[in-house]
Amino acid sequence: MDDYKSLQIEFEKFKKDHYEERMKLQTELSYLKYFFRKMNKGKSDLSHLLSVQKHTTDKAGLGYNKKTTFSKKTKFASSKRVNPNKVYKKKYIVHS
Repeated sequence: MDDYKSLQIEFEKFKKDHYEERMKLQTELSYLKYFFRKMNKGKSDLSHLLSVQKHTTDKAGLGYNKKTTFSKKTKFASSKRVNPNKVYKKKYIVHS
């Protein structure tokens, strides 16, 4: 029983000697918890923004009638389909 009392007295002395250090560590711990909660919220907000963003070629809602998609391939008209009789020539009219 004497060992128990001596250990209890020693523990109380230790707590008093290191009170300031304990308080400093508790304050730092609570700040770090707050900081990581804030970072986690920022990460989730950013993930949400990235998931709902539109593609750069999607112009829906900007005055266009419908969503337009753009092909990365260039389409060329075949020269066999062009009727030379239907090619229109520009006429320049000079007013005097």
